[in-house]
Amino acid sequence: MCGLAGVLLAERPRPQSELNAVAEIFTGLLVASEHRGRHATGVAILNARGNYSVSKAPVRASEFVRGRGFRDVIGRLDGDTTLLMGHTRWPTHGSHLDNANNHPLVGEGESPCVITHNGHIQNASVLFKAMDLPRRAQVDSEILLRLAEANLVETGIDALGLAEDISRCRGKMSAVVVATGDPTKILLIKGNQPLEARYHAARGLVAYASESQILDGVLELETGWQVIRIPPWRLVIADTRRITPLRAYRIPQSDHEHDWRCDTCL
Repeated sequence: MCGLAGVLLAERPRPQSELNAVAEIFTGLLVASEHRGRHATGVAILNARGNYSVSKAPVRASEFVRGRGFRDVIGRLDGDTTLLMGHTRWPTHGSHLDNANNHPLVGEGESPCVITHNGHIQNASVLFKAMDLPRRAQVDSEILLRLAEANLVETGIDALGLAEDISRCRGKMSAVVVATGDPTKILLIKGNQPLEARYHAARGLVAYASESQILDGVLELETGWQVIRIPPWRLVIADTRRITPLRAYRIPQSDHEHDWRCDTCL
């Protein structure tokens, strides 16, 4: 069990007071997710130009948010930010004392993918070998990062290709992934692990976490938040240039199923 937490920001001018509120929301979601993973915590920030920064450490979230690494990341929050991505880790494979196994995981190349994952991919080792994909760490989540990289195109991640490749994975998953080459398109992947989201139209924000209780507890003092209903086995594309509508593609449940119906979550 791990915790996913984050905030997506629509492109718009934002006063410092609003940026401070976003930082407070993100910090609250991360700390409230601590019970889902106390062994390690990590965060990433991306902006519309593809710049990104990552910080992670083998400590619980309540300690992590008091550290310099977290402050440095939050200090980069500005009007160009598209995503604040957070993760609290409960390890299955790969020691949390090796930061290469902790999330967010970052790919290779000039425009890498960045991903957080909750769950366990049982056949990760088999897929690495069968698909001839590089492996740099012990954590099974890395297979999802490599599948995202394998589906990189000029316009970012090929969502349908990634959905088809995810159908080869066996185990449990929900994830959030973005290509730094296209940082305005963020993929929310809800498999058979929880992933809940809320949308605030006036603020142009999407907040997500692994539990509704986490979101409701952090967001309860402000009205205007709408529930985004994401069914299981959906890959949702959020474009921060406009946020809505959120396009949701069905993830096939087997290698032989190809149902690419597109729905909207909001």
